[in-house]
Amino acid sequence: MSQRVNHWHPLLAAVEQEPGLWHLASQTGPYAVVRLVEIGGERGYRATTFSEPRHLIGYRRTLRGACEAAHRDWLRRHGPDPGTEQYPDLSGGSRRPPIESPAAGTASTVG
Repeated sequence: MSQRVNHWHPLLAAVEQEPGLWHLASQTGPYAVVRLVEIGGERGYRATTFSEPRHLIGYRRTLRGACEAAHRDWLRRHGPDPGTEQYPDLSGGSRRPPIESPAAGTASTVG
């Protein structure tokens, strides 16, 4: 059985607008906003949709994880959920268990 190899990651769709602020863009334009935030002394990233009114996608500890969550959300809005194995694990084995998203009250993978 052959294993799918992915070489592209949603982080490559991130265009830094200013320090700490990225827009994820496709051929049709921007679709998500990722912003560096500090909450309770911890730094992380908040992902939202680009279109107004903006909707919270989630919080992640890494830029890579926030871009992946934003891209997955964009894909879900355009077709069936591609699943968790769509992108390569670039964490070097440091993926953490799911955490509760304070705004949505749902579990999300920290990445």
